[in-house]
Amino acid sequence: IKASAWPLSDHASWPLHCSISASVQLDVNPGCKFSVRDVTVNGKKTVVPTWNTYGDNDEKAIYKLTSLNLTLKTANGAQICFTLGGPCPTLDSLCTLGNGFCRVAVVERGTC
Repeated sequence: IKASAWPLSDHASWPLHCSISASVQLDVNPGCKFSVRDVTVNGKKTVVPTWNTYGDNDEKAIYKLTSLNLTLKTANGAQICFTLGGPCPTLDSLCTLGNGFCRVAVVERGTC
């Protein structure tokens, strides 16, 4: 299964000298550790996503797709793909919102 994201950034009014990098966080079911692999950005392999649980009893989990090498210049129109397997081989089993929908956060870091 391949999943792709919409354009990550559309900050056309920001100056191009801004040094912003983007990462993506997926809110997932806590039993889905080791389910996301083979992450690519625009067809190029990137690092393995990190896994964190949270909540009072670690009843929630998040995958962080970092080191995407996206900036204000390159993020618009970028495509992020990954393969699902292991305990959660479908978006329906991975995502917490149901019907294959994931809660996603785009985190931009840097200075402008």
